[in-house]
Amino acid sequence: YAPSCTSLTPSMRGVTRAHVKGGFGSIAATVLGLRGLPPASATELSEAQRWGTEVAPTYRRLELLTPLLGGAAELAVNLDRARSLEEAQKP
Repeated sequence: YAPSCTSLTPSMRGVTRAHVKGGFGSIAATVLGLRGLPPASATELSEAQRWGTEVAPTYRRLELLTPLLGGAAELAVNLDRARSLEEAQKP
């Protein structure tokens, strides 16, 4: 089994190629349903689609960096927290 490329990014997890073929409304209904949210209205769908054409391509490219930088960012946060805890224990 090979996951579709859309299932590899967090914002599209749970969306398959079949949903993509169904169009934007199908994708939105799936994602909202998976998150336990009510269906979007026609106005919300229109606004989201407008926003997507303007902003989503940039967001999508940045999202590709998550697997590359995620581990390093998590390590930095954990080391910072450990240092803070050590400093809090000093007399």
